[in-house]
Amino acid sequence: MNFGKIKAPLILALLCLVTLSPSPSTSCTSCDEHSKVVFGISLSPYVRKVLVALHEKGIKFTLKETLPTLALKSKNMEVPADFAQASPLGKIPAFKDGNVTMADSAVITAYLEKTHPNTPLFPKAPDSYARTLWLTKYGDDVLGPVIGKNVLFERFGKPVIFNQTTDEKVVQTALQETLPPMYDYLEKELGDNEWIAGKDFSAADIAIVAQLASLELANETFDAKRWPKLAAYTKRVLDRPSFKATAAHPSAVPVKTSKV
Repeated sequence: MNFGKIKAPLILALLCLVTLSPSPSTSCTSCDEHSKVVFGISLSPYVRKVLVALHEKGIKFTLKETLPTLALKSKNMEVPADFAQASPLGKIPAFKDGNVTMADSAVITAYLEKTHPNTPLFPKAPDSYARTLWLTKYGDDVLGPVIGKNVLFERFGKPVIFNQTTDEKVVQTALQETLPPMYDYLEKELGDNEWIAGKDFSAADIAIVAQLASLELANETFDAKRWPKLAAYTKRVLDRPSFKATAAHPSAVPVKTSKV
């Protein structure tokens, strides 16, 4: 893959990859108390998980562009009240469905599965369901923190947001030592299957590829020759309309709204 040069405004969004704490900054259009609203920005793999799930299920929604509270406060930006209500811990993504609010990508995805069971993202068979849950958790809690905290946050969040020095040793340790065994595991779990958790596309595919795709923000990727099945699988997932529709753009980063 060829990666474009990272632009400075994108770096603000990288804080949400570590899921620090959130805060919206731009207002959504056509929002009312009965509409479905996602708080966050698509540069966050956790937010992108929710956006992809909504697209897969054909659910209409509004994205209210939101950054973590810590990021906004570091730039003297205001935390909107509706976001604070939806996400008590100040993390993204958060979600509003009428009068129902919630936070955390896993919680939101589970809610969508219950409220919109058509186009399921979790299989019914207990063993397949458990496997999907596990691999989803692997993407969220194992793969995600290493890519988000040790690569993206070190490279960009620290110097740009917090005026701190990147510890490149942490980055290289992640890229050369921590992540390769994870890629080995995913390569093995894939085998010759089209999707990682079973015969159908699932929440596990969304969670894992959302994290892998975020490596591009650091101009990094993994070796397709060393992990050919994982590379082909990642491309297969990214070629889905739901992933194409949620690709991040620089305009997704709200950086203008600030306290007067």
